[in-house]
Amino acid sequence: MIPKTGLHDLLQLAVLLREFEDELHLARSLLSVQRVAFGALAAVGRLLGYRAHYPYPYAERREVSPAGVGGASG
Repeated sequence: MIPKTGLHDLLQLAVLLREFEDELHLARSLLSVQRVAFGALAAVGRLLGYRAHYPYPYAERREVSPAGVGGASG
């Protein structure tokens, strides 16, 4: 959830950046500084329940019709 300020929670951001550090990093700071700073924040974020992966919200509601995916029966 995004707060009214429009900025993501710093701890959630830290968890995401730590999880995907091979694919994603901030351009204006040294990678070694990011690893130390976001590593510590990510540890706190994980302790508070933040995760890098969340299930798709509609995954359990999806039903496959007997005729197959997207097929109409009859």
